[in-house]
Amino acid sequence: MRPTAIFSKITAPALALTMIGGLVAVSGAAVAQDSRVRSACAGDYHRYCPSYPVGSTQLKSCMRAVGKRLTPQCVDALVAAGEISRKQARR
Repeated sequence: MRPTAIFSKITAPALALTMIGGLVAVSGAAVAQDSRVRSACAGDYHRYCPSYPVGSTQLKSCMRAVGKRLTPQCVDALVAAGEISRKQARR
């Protein structure tokens, strides 16, 4: 069967539901990671970078500048969320 024939058999509603399901699954994982970072890094945020808005590039820069002073829990959450690598965390 030609690839175009396969796609022509997929209805628009079925395609939309598939896309929405994928977005919900991805956004659910992102929210869980974001929640873990917020929880694990709350103390570090208030101690070192409270003047920067959460989620801003300025906050990310501040947290990177703080570096080794971050708590192990915060570092682990940042690594798990893909915000930093384990190698970066050791610097």
